[in-house]
Amino acid sequence: MVMLTLNNGDGLGVFRGKINTNFSTLDADKIESYEVLTRTNTTTFTPTADYHPVTKIYVDNAQTQWQTIYNPTGITGDVFDRSNHIGGISAGDITQDSTSRFVTDVNISNWNDKEDGIGAKGTAFNKNFGTIAGSVSEGDHVHTKSDIGLGDADNTTDVDKPVSTAQQTALDLKANLSLVTNVDNTSDVNKPVSTAQQAALDLKRDSSDSQFGDVSGGDYSEFESDGTLRFNDDAAVWNELTCSLINKQLSSIAGKVYYDWTENSVGFQPTGSISTPADIVNFNHHYPRGAIADGLLKLYLCWEQIDSTDREFTVAYRIQERGAAKTTAWTQVVVTCDSSNAMYNYSSGTLNQKTLLVSVNLTGAGLSPETQFKLARTDVVAGDIMATAANTTVLSDMIGSRTETTK
Repeated sequence: MVMLTLNNGDGLGVFRGKINTNFSTLDADKIESYEVLTRTNTTTFTPTADYHPVTKIYVDNAQTQWQTIYNPTGITGDVFDRSNHIGGISAGDITQDSTSRFVTDVNISNWNDKEDGIGAKGTAFNKNFGTIAGSVSEGDHVHTKSDIGLGDADNTTDVDKPVSTAQQTALDLKANLSLVTNVDNTSDVNKPVSTAQQAALDLKRDSSDSQFGDVSGGDYSEFESDGTLRFNDDAAVWNELTCSLINKQLSSIAGKVYYDWTENSVGFQPTGSISTPADIVNFNHHYPRGAIADGLLKLYLCWEQIDSTDREFTVAYRIQERGAAKTTAWTQVVVTCDSSNAMYNYSSGTLNQKTLLVSVNLTGAGLSPETQFKLARTDVVAGDIMATAANTTVLSDMIGSRTETTK
């Protein structure tokens, strides 16, 4: 539908002509009443491929056609019964019960092979299986020796006498003496050994064998010829030495460490220096006699961790070997105390923490060397850190040393 535009400049005649043309267009394109779907519209109209409203009469007629083909109100009581079902029904869709179950050809064949009941077979026996006295069902039938073919009991030979189940069981337990050699003539050396005895003997260790453990893998303990017990590789054990940091009150209170006599611990303040005597704690440890000669000495600090902030300590150490010249130089190590060297995970509160500060190589240090330590806190984190002990561990391969001055 195209409508003409009315312009202010149009003359009266042009203006009137456009109006007439527009009304004619509207009249030609108007929708008829039969094309509108209303409740009272009974005009028949069939929709086409294009969009058109459906009239009430069209819907009513279609409903009549549908009811002619399939009328739900005309369903009888048995229309949907299983007998009217066309097609197969899956066995899984059928519910079985105690009175209705599937029966297979195998079931029927097994039933057909069964004997008749005892009542139907009664004529095949010499005894009446009824309820009269003397019947089998009464349970009072008694067999005599003559019934089993042994004749008079007094005339039964020993060979023909029956053997009870208990007697046969006892006889089965007896050894066949024909398989045993003359016991009296067998020497103790030649007497047989059972499988169980041999297995027990195989578990015994030769009296000359002094090694125990994974000998082929190198992880074992052994008793040497003089009786000394020695541990090899993974058989070695850790020993522990602990030095309390509480020895005596510091001579100076101007430094970064102090003794808390109430808590029996040492307080470390931040920004200390390993070069300032008043900022450090000194302690010495002896290498135990049973330690491996070329092993490690590990130094731990036992302290109270109050939060998860990393702290820093500086450690200086030197080894003094017995019978050798004094060592004057110090080895210095700066250690950050964090989760990588802490023995325990911190979560909250005050934790008794143990942190690995340094591992000292004691190779060539001889028997029971002395390790000297200096310790200072050198971080800049606010707040004091309280410590109680300096703990060292060493790996030992013997309980002690054979001699007093050498390993």
